[in-house]
Amino acid sequence: MSIAETQTQPVVPQVSTQRIRTESLLLLGSAVVILALGAVLTAYVRGQSLLPGELATTRWLSSLDSAVVLAISEFLDVISNFEVAPVLFAILVPVVWFLWGRPAVILFGISGSLTGVTRVINLADRARPTEDLRFEEIVTEAGIYPSGHVVYGVLVFGMLAYLAYKHMRPGVGRTSLIVFLTAIAVLMGPSRVIELDHWPADTVGSYLLSIPFLLILIWLDRHPMSQPGGRIYRLAQGVDRATLGRVFPGRH
Repeated sequence: MSIAETQTQPVVPQVSTQRIRTESLLLLGSAVVILALGAVLTAYVRGQSLLPGELATTRWLSSLDSAVVLAISEFLDVISNFEVAPVLFAILVPVVWFLWGRPAVILFGISGSLTGVTRVINLADRARPTEDLRFEEIVTEAGIYPSGHVVYGVLVFGMLAYLAYKHMRPGVGRTSLIVFLTAIAVLMGPSRVIELDHWPADTVGSYLLSIPFLLILIWLDRHPMSQPGGRIYRLAQGVDRATLGRVFPGRH
């Protein structure tokens, strides 16, 4: 290997084997447990009516009709509906690319693309709440279970929160941004119940089925194979520079 080739080789960080094992156990172990809970809940709600506590929870959340609650709920509904969500995601892709580079935008792209699954699958036929909070007409369509809005909130804004944590310097700005993005993901479920678009079990199941995929993506990003010199990193660095250069001038 020539001196020039040696100088261009990425520096591979020294990563503690114990740290890798601990993070893998935490992230992948949590993903497996949460996904298993999601599978159990999904199996239980299929063909079922309301679960114990759903009616009372829906009645309580729908009674929160203060101006602030309604404004937050409306905001979350707008940014996650099936017309606006793809446009917002398309706007965020170049922003992530500009701020944090190619590996980050690929990770964000994969996470966001997973939300499209809710447009083609329906894991359980459920009724939407009526105005008088009755469980009546069963709806068979994608986006009912799991909720497309909740999955979008978790995978898109949850991933943005992780990327902000990873790439931004510690400070008030980073903390505020992470809290804001996390709040979007956390409040998306309750807002769907407030809007009477879903019952609580729909949103809980959506969290249980989407959080594991977010954890797996974070694990992949933190694993040595995604670091400088790793296979995923080299793949990200090898993306067609000419194509990216035309889309994002000055970043190749």
